[in-house]
Amino acid sequence: MKRQCIHYESSEIYDRHVHIDVEIAEELYAALEDDKFEKKFNYIVKRILEQDFPYYNDYEKLKNLDDVSEMRLFPNGINARIYCKEIYSDEGVMYVIAAQYLPKKSSNEITKKMMQSIKPIEGYEYTF
Repeated sequence: MKRQCIHYESSEIYDRHVHIDVEIAEELYAALEDDKFEKKFNYIVKRILEQDFPYYNDYEKLKNLDDVSEMRLFPNGINARIYCKEIYSDEGVMYVIAAQYLPKKSSNEITKKMMQSIKPIEGYEYTF
């Protein structure tokens, strides 16, 4: 079954788009009501969309998982994470979909238990 997502923002330079999975939209938008959280989230989104190379310390591809990446919000504070599905069209368009929100993470390591909850993201399919 295909999942649905909501468009959040698009690049003015590259064929890249950020979306939010409808399953986490309410929780994520509630978190974005915090000004600091919103500012950091929008900074990461802008870097993904407008920089030549979208990956850096606060947005990285996860090892051992196909097309799954991680947004790190306040790695030295709240330590929230947003796990994303990356989809590339045949035309080279990049879609980053915020698929799972983790409000607080106890460490930077991904435990086996966490991996079990993140791994299904690999198989997510979306309609745009």
